[in-house]
Amino acid sequence: MRFIRNGACSIESDDPREGATLLSNLAITLQNLGDLPSARQHMERSIAIVEKHFDPDHPTLALRYSNLAVILKDLGDLPGARKYMERAIAIEEKNFDPDHPTLAVSYSNLAMILQDLGDLPGARRYMQRAIAIDEKHCDPDHPTLAVRYNNLAHIELADGNGSKACQLWRKAHAILTKHFDRSHPHVVDVEESLNAHCRPAPAPRSGS
Repeated sequence: MRFIRNGACSIESDDPREGATLLSNLAITLQNLGDLPSARQHMERSIAIVEKHFDPDHPTLALRYSNLAVILKDLGDLPGARKYMERAIAIEEKNFDPDHPTLAVSYSNLAMILQDLGDLPGARRYMQRAIAIDEKHCDPDHPTLAVRYNNLAHIELADGNGSKACQLWRKAHAILTKHFDRSHPHVVDVEESLNAHCRPAPAPRSGS
């Protein structure tokens, strides 16, 4: 491994793929620290290396595109985020089984990008595809499903389907409260949505 200082620090390696991994890891670290412009710069540098040394349909490239899409979404560049997430999905669909969990993550991420772009039918379609995959791989009470139900509920609410949204929030709440206490952020988020948009579920009738 060579670290070369030339005006500014740069990362190089005898194995370009290793350098691409270092740049990608640094990008994710910068993203977590809130330095999104630098995160974008380093992820784009990583992608440039991977594009030179990997097949265009290699899953590694899909992962980089997906990571860049998330950074771009956080930066507010929704068209760019959509472009890279769709490119990631196109590669993943060539490499993975249609029910692969990786696709569920990408479909969910694309759904949220489409929601922010105002494409609610597209957002619903991809979130439902993510849920269909997760329901095949996860226990019915798995928190991942609760997160997906919560995300779909927000899409339904935005599209004027309040009753469907409330059904989904109740499903999410029933799952989350089995795993987390009331102070957990996921539980708080769902309860706030229920309180803001949904009437309390009717109490069961007592026997005569």
